[in-house]
Amino acid sequence: MADNYDFKVSKADSKQLKQLYEDILKQDYKKEQARIEEKWEAFDTILEPYFKANKEILISASKLIINGQEYLPQ
Repeated sequence: MADNYDFKVSKADSKQLKQLYEDILKQDYKKEQARIEEKWEAFDTILEPYFKANKEILISASKLIINGQEYLPQ
């Protein structure tokens, strides 16, 4: 099962991500494989703090309902 994340990326990071992604799409994979991999690593480096921050969010609730099933704190 894949993790789902919902977060907003800053405008500066969004601009960098867009540029990296566009550069990756322009490259010829057979000729520029190492360069493309470097760009994906840079892409991941920009996003890593967002994933990390999202993963560390703890839930505190008096009642949690998942798929109709209620869970109460014990």
